[in-house]
Order: sequence, then structure tokens, then C-alpha cells
Amino acid sequence: MAVIRMKDDCLYNVPLSSEPFIVLFDRPSNKGNLGTMIRSCDAMGADMLIITGHAVDLYEPDVVVAAMGSFFNLPVVRIEDNQKLYDYIEGLKARYPGFTIVGTTAHKENPVYNVDLAVPVLLMLGNETMGLNKAFKEYCDVLCTIPMAGSSYATSLNVGCAGAVLMYEVTRQRGRTV
Repeated sequence: MAVIRMKDDCLYNVPLSSEPFIVLFDRPSNKGNLGTMIRSCDAMGADMLIITGHAVDLYEPDVVVAAMGSFFNLPVVRIEDNQKLYDYIEGLKARYPGFTIVGTTAHKENPVYNVDLAVPVLLMLGNETMGLNKAFKEYCDVLCTIPMAGSSYATSLNVGCAGAVLMYEVTRQRGRTV
């Protein structure tokens, strides 16, 4: 048993690195995927994870277990009001030159390895079933894809797996060791 104090959901209280790396998970609906995303964000050096919309409960025991100890290390902020998010992002764009919003899609856009992820970045990942919502896609500076093998029946990866691959690419491009 564990007693966990719920954290305040305030974007402005999260300290950012000099080259911010922020991940947004839009409307996660699977406990395991959310926990995996938290763990991957922590492992790959993300500054924070933002959860938007109607989402699985961050404090659900299965989420905490799937995230392992990363649950207690990575700042996770829940946002329900997109305008508050957009205001925060506009502030980041003013503060960090080159700040880029990178959205993800399974619809054969720019291969992720061709997108500059060495700049300050917000990486947006979509819901397991519906993908990234239309408003967020339109707000992005660029949309990217993880290319699938030509012989593959799969058109995309599970969002937890895709998130790990995309975050690794950020880390690889930045020349960091994890």
C-alpha cells in the first residue's frame, strides 16, 4: 500500500531544462500505455509529460505500477483547457528560439529521422484509437511518422512503443546518452 499526495496541475511550476523536451499524450485511454509513457519520458530525459482531455486516471494503481519508480520522478501535468495549453506554448515559443511543436501521425508524413528534434521541442502523441485530435494536428509546426516496413501489415505501433521510439530519436539527435 502507498499513500500518494496528488500533485498540483500547473504547467508553470515545472522547471524546464535549457533545451526543453516536453511530451504531450492526448486523451490516453489505456492504463498500461500511460504508465509506459511516464516511464519512457523519464528514461529518455523529458522535462515533463502533459496529459490532455478526458483521460485515464493518473493515480490509478495500474498506471503507477506500469510507470514503476518513474511515477515519482517525472512531472506529469493534466490539462483540460486547450487554451491554457496554447497560452503556455506561446510563452515557450517566445522564451526558447526555435521551439517546435511536433505532432505524430500514422498517415505517412515526414519520417521522424528527417525532423529536427535537437531544438526545444514539444512532442504530441495521440490517443490509442483516434490518434492526435484535429485541433492539435493543426497547431503543430510539423507532423512526423515512424516509417513501417514495406512488407508490414501494421500501419503503426502501439502508442507506448511509438512514444519510446520517438523519444529515443529526440535523445539520439541531441547526442545524449541515456
